[in-house]
Amino acid sequence: VGHSMGALFAVRLALQNLEAVRRLILINPFPKFVRDDSFPCGWKRDAVTAMRNGLKTRPSTVIRSFLRSCAMPEKYPGMFPETFNTQALDEGLAVIEESDIRAELELLTDAIPVFVLDGDADQIVNPEMTTVLADACSAVRRTFPGWGHLMLLQHPVECSEALREMTTL
Repeated sequence: VGHSMGALFAVRLALQNLEAVRRLILINPFPKFVRDDSFPCGWKRDAVTAMRNGLKTRPSTVIRSFLRSCAMPEKYPGMFPETFNTQALDEGLAVIEESDIRAELELLTDAIPVFVLDGDADQIVNPEMTTVLADACSAVRRTFPGWGHLMLLQHPVECSEALREMTTL
């Protein structure tokens, strides 16, 4: 199971040892994050660069803006930008800025079942990004209307039920 950038890592780990993986469950996944001619639905590179630069100069502002895009931060008072590791966030952005697993996804198609959960209101990983991934590996996909990027925090019971269903398929 992997969420967002964690889904990227889950796919890469699964590909290293397909025999050890019975199924792959990906939440708000993407195959590539940065837009280019072959992937028009991703983020503009300058937006990712601006986030990375902002983490160095005004981390609290950047993190609050990101959280507003993910969910309603007032619902999660424990998520204070001051507690985030900005170096780790920057390193994560550097990874997703250069990652592209589209060519590898086809290897999953016949090897293991892939399940995708996502929200159609996700402002971080838009539904088009997830569609590219889901279609490339013939994933079984469940999209929740009105749900955003932090759907695991916003809808924990429903997500748990969906995850439980997927583990039995």
